Amino acid sequence: MSGKHITHLQESLYMKSRQAGYSQETSAAKADISVRSGRRVEKDLVAVSPPPDWT
Repeated sequence: MSGKHITHLQESLYMKSRQAGYSQETSAAKADISVRSGRRVEKDLVAVSPPPDWT
């Protein structure tokens, strides 16, 4: 993986754009990230599992 890291602000801006109904391409452009990075952001959010229930 090369290039600059994506900031939390860029992730947030991307997801807000997606929730507003913009396409992946448009949301990525608004957040100044690549479309591929936007897809990775969405994938990572879906893959987050809830914390374990230790009770």
